[in-house]
Amino acid sequence: MDRPSTSSDTRQTNVKKKPLNEEFPVEVRSQMKEFQQLMTHLKKSLQPLMENYAEIEARIKDNPLESARVDLTTVYAINSLFWVYLITKGENPKEHDVTREIARLKASMTRFKELQNRSDTLQQRSMVVDTAAASRLVKGALWTPGGENVKRAGDSDPEPTGHKKKKLRTD
Repeated sequence: MDRPSTSSDTRQTNVKKKPLNEEFPVEVRSQMKEFQQLMTHLKKSLQPLMENYAEIEARIKDNPLESARVDLTTVYAINSLFWVYLITKGENPKEHDVTREIARLKASMTRFKELQNRSDTLQQRSMVVDTAAASRLVKGALWTPGGENVKRAGDSDPEPTGHKKKKLRTD
């Protein structure tokens, strides 16, 4: 069923969009043109991210550090864009709650970097090989024919120092 037209519908069709050079005062036209170009560039830059979001989400799902990095970066970008929005409205963003949010995000990013550095350090430690211990393990585990590890017939095990073998009574 067709919906009835409202006065706002007729206003939108009757309003002609002015070209950029007539819409703003002469003093800000160049700044607005540059701003418009930057926003177009931002939109083009974000387009691949938006198109491949499902793939990116699947890739980071199993990695908590990578997931946290994407989340922090996304929230920081949104808050930064809101900061710019407040400036374009003529408001002072330093007096807005977004300042506290950005400060909180910076603190979270610092904590994230510390966790990432700790994780990297643990990975590097696990990759270091204790060569002396490895050498002892290999030497003790390998059997060499005719070597000192060979037990000869008639040889008895040496008694541990300070311990005597107990004989069992068989009554």
